[in-house]
Amino acid sequence: MPQVSWVVAPAGYTEHSDWPINYGAWYISQIFDILVSNPDVFSKTVLLINYDEADGSFDHIVSPYPPQTAAYGASTVSIENEIVGPNGEPQGFMGGPIGLGTRVQFLAISPWSKGGYVNSQIFDHTSTVRFIEQRFGVVEANISPWRRAVVGDLTSVFNFANPNRHTHVNLPNTDSFLPSVNELAGGNVDTFIPDLGSVIIGVPPQERGIRPARALPYELNVQAVVNGSTVTLTFFNTGTATVVFEVRSGNPAENVRTYTVEPGKQLADTWNAGPSYDLSVYGPNGFTRYYKGSVGSGAAALDVVSRYSRQDRGAIELKITNLGSTRADITVLDAYTGNTRTKHLQPGHEFENEVELEEFGGWYDLIATVAGDSTFTYRLAGHVETGEDSISDPAMGGLIILKR
Repeated sequence: MPQVSWVVAPAGYTEHSDWPINYGAWYISQIFDILVSNPDVFSKTVLLINYDEADGSFDHIVSPYPPQTAAYGASTVSIENEIVGPNGEPQGFMGGPIGLGTRVQFLAISPWSKGGYVNSQIFDHTSTVRFIEQRFGVVEANISPWRRAVVGDLTSVFNFANPNRHTHVNLPNTDSFLPSVNELAGGNVDTFIPDLGSVIIGVPPQERGIRPARALPYELNVQAVVNGSTVTLTFFNTGTATVVFEVRSGNPAENVRTYTVEPGKQLADTWNAGPSYDLSVYGPNGFTRYYKGSVGSGAAALDVVSRYSRQDRGAIELKITNLGSTRADITVLDAYTGNTRTKHLQPGHEFENEVELEEFGGWYDLIATVAGDSTFTYRLAGHVETGEDSISDPAMGGLIILKR
């Protein structure tokens, strides 16, 4: 076989919306069976299965993209060749950032990816090309600097150091998915036409359960500072991969902004806080921050700083300082366990609250509120990376119900 082979399935086996999904499963199983039938070949083969679209019907987040101007955020990385001009192709195309496409499935099958692992690093179609770069020492000159920084090269998907430690995973049998002889020959395409009895109406449910998850190169954080009529958010990246923060405001007049931050760097920006503010921040692998509150007489004024620990399965520590002029009765809720901690802080006083995350594989969701100020809610959620493999989110897998 060539060092790199591309297999493009016939239309009926591509799992596009107008073709049966089970035919795609059958087709992939045939390719896989051929590869593993020759152990010498498969022992040095990586099979990458790409999908180019899924209509976005099941997705719930916006994929990362760079800011087109300073009004839409900032980037420590060059955004050259990632912004489409108003006079670009096709003629009259609206100007703006290109960014990444809607998330779709991606499978990596090889002797170095056994164990049924999921990987939530940011990848896109250029990741396959960059994996080929890493393996064969070639360079693709058409990948933009921003995309090279934000998107991974697939190496975190694999365990090249100790690939045989994983338990056996059974694959489903696809023999019943075999298309009829007539359909295989292309003689009857009418059976491919979907109807209400053969398609899913609405959003498909999340599969129940958890999977082992690969360690990721992310460690990111945000700090909010309210000063008079403004809120300043500072975006920190202490990980080893570039990250994109997306910020949305409850004020519809505010632009959605994105901030691309390289490892070891930070960015900051301000928003209008009067008479109230409502900002939400999103990052990779479930990272979220919600900052809601108000300004003026009687409003809570807290400085909430979070720090991570990589010991065991990880921990997160909140350091909360009362910046107001009156006592603040603060409650921190752990949404995974339902445990709460309440502290009465005099002006200028602070307290620290550390939450061990071993029980839930590093996942956390902490909500800080203040008695007497119903507008104030700071919420911090995400996953603490320790450098070791962990698990997918048990809350997303339906194994626990988050408390509110």
